[in-house]
Amino acid sequence: MLTVQIAVGVWLLVSGARAPSTHYTLAILAWIGYMVANGLSRRPNRGKAVLAITILSTICVLVAAYLGAKAGNLA
Repeated sequence: MLTVQIAVGVWLLVSGARAPSTHYTLAILAWIGYMVANGLSRRPNRGKAVLAITILSTICVLVAAYLGAKAGNLA
């Protein structure tokens, strides 16, 4: 789902919408974090690391969503 959100964000960016650079940075970091957590989940004894990365990525998504909504006057 995050990939779809990033694709919509790219479309909005091309359409002329703007958000703070922090919004874009957090969204991309979250995307990378989820991919890393997914890769680590396939290895044994990585449960705590996967959980920590997933939690941090989710926090990044929530803050990025807030900043994006604030930029679009939705918050």
